[in-house]
Amino acid sequence: MDMTTKRDQKPRSAPVAPTRSRGFQRTENAGPKRTEPAKICIIVGIVTIMLFGVLALILVFGAHGIGSIAVGGVQARESGIWFEIRTTGKGLRSFTGDVDIEIRIEDKASIEGWRTILTTTTRVNDDYGVKEVPYVQFLQGNSEYMISVEAGGESSQAPLLITNLVTSLDVEWSTFMPDTTRPEYYVMVDITYMAGSQPPRNTRYPSSFSFEGEIIGPGGPATIVPSAGGVYTIQKAVEHSKSGNYRLVATLTNLDCMDGSSGRTVGPMTNDLFDFDAPPFAHAGEDQTVKLVDGIAIVDLDAGLSWDDGAIVDYSWDFDDGTIDTLSKTLVRHTYSQPGNYTVSLSVKDDRGQSSVQDAMVSTVVITVME
Repeated sequence: MDMTTKRDQKPRSAPVAPTRSRGFQRTENAGPKRTEPAKICIIVGIVTIMLFGVLALILVFGAHGIGSIAVGGVQARESGIWFEIRTTGKGLRSFTGDVDIEIRIEDKASIEGWRTILTTTTRVNDDYGVKEVPYVQFLQGNSEYMISVEAGGESSQAPLLITNLVTSLDVEWSTFMPDTTRPEYYVMVDITYMAGSQPPRNTRYPSSFSFEGEIIGPGGPATIVPSAGGVYTIQKAVEHSKSGNYRLVATLTNLDCMDGSSGRTVGPMTNDLFDFDAPPFAHAGEDQTVKLVDGIAIVDLDAGLSWDDGAIVDYSWDFDDGTIDTLSKTLVRHTYSQPGNYTVSLSVKDDRGQSSVQDAMVSTVVITVME
């Protein structure tokens, strides 16, 4: 055996496993580390959802109170005003609760320009409420009013203009004679309700009125002037018998106004007095037929049916033959010497200097003189 050869040979060592590089090791370990960000994202998502849920619960169940308020839709109805109140709640909730109401009237003497008349409350349910306020609780006359609502520090206003209340009575007097052949005179009064410069309208509110009136004349007891109901013009005639003053005593009540307010009671502001002296009425009597006796026909005339509301002081006869006699008494005698038809006319004058308004049917007579 060749010992040299064996000695020169190196002993074999055990096989060594191949060594992986570090870069390869990172690649090998990347698989397990890839799950960490996914877990974080899931956790973050869950937390976010929970936060939004909590916030939603707070908004829905935690927020209380009123977010905004508005008053509107104001209407003047038959017995009072009506209006709407709309609100929004805080968050997603509707508002339910009490609302304070204040009604003010324009007042130029006030520093703020308004004066409070009424304070009251109403209930709003689920962001909506209505309120009716009777006129008698706040109405003081034709004016501008302001309706204010307030709740939780939120407020709103709406104007209301009232113009239909009666503010005065327009009074007009007149006289008439229905039959010119009879001494009948009448005094008539026309009373018109006025809301400012024009009559009120029955299609507008408020329009509830009560009228009481009477005419006190010189010739007798007072005459009642009845109310005309829903008609805004009243007429009343009284028979005239004595010259002198007529006086209208009348009161209109705006029933919708507050007791004691300036607009509740209205009377005739002007023209409540009327002086009337009727012109005298001449009545010459009846036609006559007379005969000449010894060349003379005698006629007796009587003006006793003449009339005046005072006193007749002169009776003036025109006998149609050139003769005119003025007397202070009703009876007169006249003679004719020629046959024919004579138209005798009578005029009278009263103690106030008025002359009669002639009517041919009664102030003249025809005297027929026969041979």
